[in-house]
Amino acid sequence: WKILKASWNSTLPLLITDWAKTYGDIAFVYNLGQPMVFLNTAEIARKLLTSDKYKFLVADRPLLAASSITEYNGKDLMFSKY
Repeated sequence: WKILKASWNSTLPLLITDWAKTYGDIAFVYNLGQPMVFLNTAEIARKLLTSDKYKFLVADRPLLAASSITEYNGKDLMFSKY
């Protein structure tokens, strides 16, 4: 619930910064049943998103029920798999 509260009162960056100090550069949480990963440095984000070693771990997005009823039958950029 901390994430929802921080989202509502615009303090999410402060919450994530506190988590980075406590847990390190990578924080993983479940928010309403959805897994979320926070990458707290540009170096970690760049390594994860561009490295050949990790690209297949992050190169997919889960299918969302809303994607099939939105524009382009879920094939627009927001809902694309990669």
